[in-house]
Amino acid sequence: RKASLPEPDGCLGYRGRFSLKLWLHRSRWNKSDADYWQDNEEGHKDEMRALHEVLMRPTILAQTIKDDTSGRNSRGVWIKLVLPPDVAGNDISIHPVMVTEGGWLTEDRETSYRSGMYSSYFAQGNWVALDQVAEWITLDIRRYRHQPPAQYQANDWRVWLVHVPHSKGMDKMEVEIHYPPSMLQRPDGKGYRFSIDLRGMQAGILHDNPYIHGQVTEPNDKVERLVIDKIPARSRSVFTLGVI
Repeated sequence: RKASLPEPDGCLGYRGRFSLKLWLHRSRWNKSDADYWQDNEEGHKDEMRALHEVLMRPTILAQTIKDDTSGRNSRGVWIKLVLPPDVAGNDISIHPVMVTEGGWLTEDRETSYRSGMYSSYFAQGNWVALDQVAEWITLDIRRYRHQPPAQYQANDWRVWLVHVPHSKGMDKMEVEIHYPPSMLQRPDGKGYRFSIDLRGMQAGILHDNPYIHGQVTEPNDKVERLVIDKIPARSRSVFTLGVI
């Protein structure tokens, strides 16, 4: 099914194409690694579940604006959550965590904040038109929260725009996104996970979900743990977003 999704500077579609290429490399259709999933009913289910996860993958774009020369009071972190059209009409859970990077002797840690602070900023977001995916210069904090939500066609990707104030010590944002279990549920219970560098890059460093293969995570079982893993589920800041 064809969906309308612009790809600014090629950064929006690259991860999805890479994930699909990786799945094809591991699938039974590729003779070079045809035994990645077992050739039985359970293995076939795992293979199809992995494909479904690739096709339903959201994308997060972020940019930090430190000096506002536009007069629009746009300083802070602008976040665009881009969701596939199949999620429309469902509620998703968003777990945002702001991270302070550690040094030689200290680990990354959660930035101190009042309970629910970042989920409350996500709650103030708004649906914006697809043609705003690539636009950063004209963002206006005084306007975006109050303008009418964008109107989407059935096959359009949805874009949720969020503004979060930025201050010293807010080095990264980690986000975990969960779809309803009836739509997508990973064997390990984790959602789509992102770690976003907030020091001025438009497309942050993304930590994609590894596929589960027995007790080994793919493609790399030595990837650093995210800070969000250290926070008990009931203590995390959570925002439930109803996708239009």
